[in-house]
Amino acid sequence: MITTLALAALMIGIDTVAQTPNVRRSESIVRIEGDSYYVHTVEAGQTLYSLAKAYDVSTAAIVHYNPLVAGGLKAGQVLKIPAVGVTQPKMSQRKINRLFDEHEVKQGETVYSISRMYAVPVATLLEDNASLDPTHLAIGQKVLIRKADKGDYDWGQTITNAYLPLDNSAFFDTDLNLVDWLSQFGEGNEVYFKSFLGRMLFSGEEVLKKANVLSGGEKMRCMIARMQLKNANCLILDTPTNHLDLESIQAFNNNLKIYKGNVLFSSHDHEFINTVANRIIELTPNGTIDKMMEYDEYISSENIKELKAKMYEA
Repeated sequence: MITTLALAALMIGIDTVAQTPNVRRSESIVRIEGDSYYVHTVEAGQTLYSLAKAYDVSTAAIVHYNPLVAGGLKAGQVLKIPAVGVTQPKMSQRKINRLFDEHEVKQGETVYSISRMYAVPVATLLEDNASLDPTHLAIGQKVLIRKADKGDYDWGQTITNAYLPLDNSAFFDTDLNLVDWLSQFGEGNEVYFKSFLGRMLFSGEEVLKKANVLSGGEKMRCMIARMQLKNANCLILDTPTNHLDLESIQAFNNNLKIYKGNVLFSSHDHEFINTVANRIIELTPNGTIDKMMEYDEYISSENIKELKAKMYEA
């Protein structure tokens, strides 16, 4: 059986992507000036109303603590939402003994961009920087970045891989049109390259657009076409649905369904993960949890919750 991974092992195979993802309460909590807050990363399709309902707070409260959302939510935004009556667990000796690098915040950086820079989840950054306000970083502020203390990996001899990075700006610093841009990464004629662009919803005169004028979503679609062109048997995807609209997510999902190799990806899109996952592998401080089941079943299973409690014990 062929499997793929989404911070877990995943497998291609469900037909649709839900248009409005359910909102689940975040497990990440920070304390700022004595008050507790959930740290929620916005997914595509979520609204102030759906967040308020999930966290049992008013929309006004969310806007009060996150003024930038008054103009609308954007996928990938990190919000702090009041967590009444919730306290932080005591830090274990294992956490106290961790090794860290230090990052100095620069202009324009956010918790999310720093997490991408160091390939560290937002939840991990906030866990390691308990007083960090995810919505108000100051230039020059110091942020602890957790270092790996050990570990390595080796690819199998028959594995060929293709990587889809979240930060793809360096690939588009050119005035090539999309057909010529894609031809840099493979061999074939114009019709061949147009077929890959067409799979990602570029049609007609759109394939002649200049690479340096594309939107974030268009860049991501081009990067997916580039990745498919490599014909690798293992795909590594960093938050692949970021910047994509629902139609593009559906097209990408359909492409993954006919893909015959393995996929390793991280994503904030709960519904996207749930539509493709049938095997979950969670890495814990005391080993791994490896279960053949869909993501929703995994996070709701009482047996898994009991197992996770043991695996995360200090």
